[in-house]
Amino acid sequence: MKRVLVLQELIADSLVKEGINLDREALRWAAGLHDLGRIDDGIDPDHGKRGGEWIANSLKGTIPSDIFETVIYLVTWHNISDDQIPKMTDEMAVLKDADALDRIRINDLDPTRLRFEISKSLIAVSQRLHVHDQID
Repeated sequence: MKRVLVLQELIADSLVKEGINLDREALRWAAGLHDLGRIDDGIDPDHGKRGGEWIANSLKGTIPSDIFETVIYLVTWHNISDDQIPKMTDEMAVLKDADALDRIRINDLDPTRLRFEISKSLIAVSQRLHVHDQID
């Protein structure tokens, strides 16, 4: 989750400089929590839903109320195909790109599925973050 947090920060920084307005606080919370519903590191299609439900039941009053529903939404839908998400927000696209970049850890990164040019330029950064984690 820490690699996704770093990657979303880099993507969001670039997009904000381009004039795209993002809810940075909601993005940070979602990146930090996005995989807490995982049972394992394999295919786990329901982990976003489980994570969103856990946040809704366990973190009310911890996450600021003005972003609480946004964080739940981002976590719940982050691992679902774009065409099945009720609304693709800029925050969702950032989180999904950061999470996709982290798929380098399982040799399953498909650069053609990244949504932003900045994301495509961060592939080497993602690789370095993964290698650094292996050294720690």
